[in-house]
Order: sequence, then structure tokens, then C-alpha cells
Amino acid sequence: MNKNKNRFAYFKDMPYDIPLPKYESKFKFIEFTEIKPEPPRPVTPPQPTLQEQINSLKEEINKKDLEIKNLKINNQKAQNIKNHLSYKLGNALIKAHKQWYKGGYIKFIFEAIKIKNEHKYK
Repeated sequence: MNKNKNRFAYFKDMPYDIPLPKYESKFKFIEFTEIKPEPPRPVTPPQPTLQEQINSLKEEINKKDLEIKNLKINNQKAQNIKNHLSYKLGNALIKAHKQWYKGGYIKFIFEAIKIKNEHKYK
């Protein structure tokens, strides 16, 4: 390692001279010892009992049921969103843009008036 690039990266065989005068006296009294890591011991987790497995499966089933109910609610919300005035006008504008060469924007004006009147009476 190059001492100039990383001051505190010393090898085991190198002398511990710190080129910083402020900390030099403190580092002289510190004893550096190498810590040897112990190999990790394999730990086997306790096996769940049959009753615990059944309870966990029941909880998963309940969670899936809640997700299914939420999906049904979201479908109803999607239908409500499609009935909004801004959604219908945006959809008509997209159709008009796709058919601009057939006079889509002119048709859009009449379509927008029709959508506005339908929305007003509902």
C-alpha cells in the first residue's frame, strides 16, 4: 500500500509510524493486536410444530382473502373513475387525435357537447 494515499492502511509487517505530529504520541502507546475471526457455527432453527404450520397457513389464507376483497373494491372504484366527466372527455380527445385525418377534432367538439349534456343530467 502507498502510505501517501491512505495514511491508516498499514500492513502487519510495517512499522506503525503515523506521520501526523498531533497524534503521534497517542499511537506510540497503543498495542495493535490481530483479531482472528472464529468460523461461524451452523445454527439449525427449531422446526415448527404441526399446529404452528397450520396456523401460519390459515393466516396466509386470510391475507389472500383480504387481497381478493380489495381487488373487488378496486374494480368498483375503476368503474366510478370511468364515469367522471374528465375521464370521458380525455378518452374522446384521445380518439379524436387518433383520427385527426378523418376530421377527428371537429367530431370531438360535438362529442364533448354530448358528453357534457349527459353528465349534467346524471
